[in-house]
Amino acid sequence: MNWTKPQEDFAIVLLNYNGKNWLELFLSDLIQNSPPQSVYLIDNGSQDDSINYATLLLDSDNIIHLDYNLGFAGGYNKGLQFINKKYFCLLNTDVLVKKDWFQGCLQLLSENDTIGAVQPKILDYYDQKKFEYAGAAGGTLSVIKIPGARGRNIFNCDIDSGQYNEIAEIDWASGCALFIRKDDFYRIGGFDEVFFAHQEEIDLCLRLKQWGKRILYCPDSQVYHAGGGTLKKSSSKKTYLNFRNNLLMIAKNTHTISFILLLLIRLPLDGLLAIYLGFKNGISHFFAVIRAHFTFYALLPYAYKRKHEFLQLLKNKF
Repeated sequence: MNWTKPQEDFAIVLLNYNGKNWLELFLSDLIQNSPPQSVYLIDNGSQDDSINYATLLLDSDNIIHLDYNLGFAGGYNKGLQFINKKYFCLLNTDVLVKKDWFQGCLQLLSENDTIGAVQPKILDYYDQKKFEYAGAAGGTLSVIKIPGARGRNIFNCDIDSGQYNEIAEIDWASGCALFIRKDDFYRIGGFDEVFFAHQEEIDLCLRLKQWGKRILYCPDSQVYHAGGGTLKKSSSKKTYLNFRNNLLMIAKNTHTISFILLLLIRLPLDGLLAIYLGFKNGISHFFAVIRAHFTFYALLPYAYKRKHEFLQLLKNKF
């Protein structure tokens, strides 16, 4: 395959918020191991010295300045508009890449229009023989729509022994390293900005699938994710966003009757999880789950409005 055209149309896009420490660790390697002039930085109104550091390594045209923190969803929605490329890799700043890391995913995406998004194999930066939690070997959804990933369970991640070395169709691709066409991203409405951060990529992938696109995992591409670049796993805000956004994702992408049945299951289950997290991580996590539910109920009219808007978009497509 002639790689000139896809690589010329390819942008690797970092979203940064007060992440100078991660840029110092990983930006130089990313630039060295990526196509020339393909790395862009969207800055979400950082107050540290991120921008000054980034300008040492990137052309000013490759740095997009936003006035304030719009979150993962809003930051990408606004910032990507300024990048005139056909293919994007939305890449976390806390990711190490090595030679040829992008080629497998980009090849899949550029050669087949039925593919909506691709994610690479995501390994742990601190233990590079193991998968990393944020996507591992491709996202899954349980019967009750709880996100998981191949190569991880609730408590830990598996060692990569080659068990996921085949291209596979998955339920969702991780926002840690998400390959997608610009046209597809905006055609289905981009990220839902109400999510702010966490699980917005799952919502996006479910809409891509309804649009008739496939989501793939590509083991020929690998990245090494440190994790916790913005919100630590111990953060009660992370707990709040994960529970609230999971319910929003279900409401927006599930038939009404199915959603009601799922909610009846999730209410007692989430109550038990709130108690467990309260004992394990502190009382703030218990209240984070409770607050997530009440905030979600207030957002139900919004979720249904967005759902019906997308269904109308699908109807007009066909």
